[in-house]
Amino acid sequence: MRRLFRGCWPWLGACAALGGCGEPAPAPFEYPRANIVVISVDTLRADHLGSYGYGRETSPNVDRLAGESVRFERAFAPRGHTWPSLTAMLTGLRPRTTNVRGPGELLAKGVPTLASVLRDAGYTTGAFLANFCNPGVKLFETARCGSDTTVAEAATAWLAERRTGPFLLWLHLMAPHSPYRPPAAFDRFGDPGYRGAVDGGTPLLHRAYLEGRALDPADRARAIALYDGEVLFSDFLVGQLLEQLKRSGLARETIVVFTADHGEDLADHHEYWEHDCSIYDSTLQIPLLLRLPDGRGAGTSRERIVENVDLLPTLLDLVGVSSPVGVEGRSLVPWLAQDEPDPDGAAVAELYGWEQGGEILSLRTDRYRYVYNANGVVPQCSPSGSRYPIGVEQLFDLAADPGETHDRAAELPAVAADLRRELLERYGPRGPSRPPLRATDKETVERLRALGYVN
Repeated sequence: MRRLFRGCWPWLGACAALGGCGEPAPAPFEYPRANIVVISVDTLRADHLGSYGYGRETSPNVDRLAGESVRFERAFAPRGHTWPSLTAMLTGLRPRTTNVRGPGELLAKGVPTLASVLRDAGYTTGAFLANFCNPGVKLFETARCGSDTTVAEAATAWLAERRTGPFLLWLHLMAPHSPYRPPAAFDRFGDPGYRGAVDGGTPLLHRAYLEGRALDPADRARAIALYDGEVLFSDFLVGQLLEQLKRSGLARETIVVFTADHGEDLADHHEYWEHDCSIYDSTLQIPLLLRLPDGRGAGTSRERIVENVDLLPTLLDLVGVSSPVGVEGRSLVPWLAQDEPDPDGAAVAELYGWEQGGEILSLRTDRYRYVYNANGVVPQCSPSGSRYPIGVEQLFDLAADPGETHDRAAELPAVAADLRRELLERYGPRGPSRPPLRATDKETVERLRALGYVN
């Protein structure tokens, strides 16, 4: 019997022994050789989507998709950075295992990915990434990189050409990443009378962060309005791809995933606007929607904590392909039928700085966020310097403090000690770190520098 029924439906064995049950057994979630479309949006906070409770209409197309999907309310990335997070999503392995832990770091040859496993199973694969191609796209048969509009159009055209055989399509959009400068048609959320200095560029936001100075309310509102405009622009492009999926008659043969690589701090901590230095919910919590070909679970939500490393085993499980040996994520298929309690659910994250000589680890449980910074690392958040202090140990009670602003580690030492033990057990032995493989080609380095990731 498939993994769906192990532990999740314990009453099935008893029913069979008694000669049957009054209620029919639920049909397994199996979609052999179904197409897969994965849409990821860079720097997208889940709580800036209508389907996750946001008050602005930033996401009409994604919200419609949510109405057709199982929505995971508490999904988390392993790092507030694109390369390690997307690598984790595509391999089912944590950054510590892949050693892709920062910008420009490369996955070792031969590590199985969603693309390589499905390609070996007979899938056609295509990747369409905004801004620039990280080396992972070399595992896709078709790869296109460029602006958000360019790659969205290319992905839509590629989808329109599909006629036979299963396929994997991955579209990654970049718009919500700083600088926040949406096309004029999508700049709809700001005060039309605003005449301040905020134009969505990073210099002013970096300066406020380095000076520890909060923007005045009008400037802050303008920056967030621009970010929301970028979210709306991304939603428009997502809508075009989803419309093509329906127009092609492929929707009932296709699994659709919508997610993000990470979120954005937006000055929730230390007046920091971006993501690379954050290890809190503002940056680590991501949206995750899973739309099934037959519409099962449409419009329902799951409260259990899940991680982006769970995506690979989940998708492979759904289409009947075995996961690679050693995958660290777990299939979410057993919980698609209903939201069963998971007392052991938790998400592990890291903030790693090779040059800074250490790692900051974090554990997110139902109630707490625990942060362990054994080496006292101060993250380097800007080429100009850093003022993002993270204590040696931090503990936030999310029930009373969802914004993670009041550290209670000193008040609750027993809770902190229990969570530290759990974190280190989940994270595994902390042996010597390996120097990462790095991209050295000029184009990649220059693009990383333009994004502020390298000096």
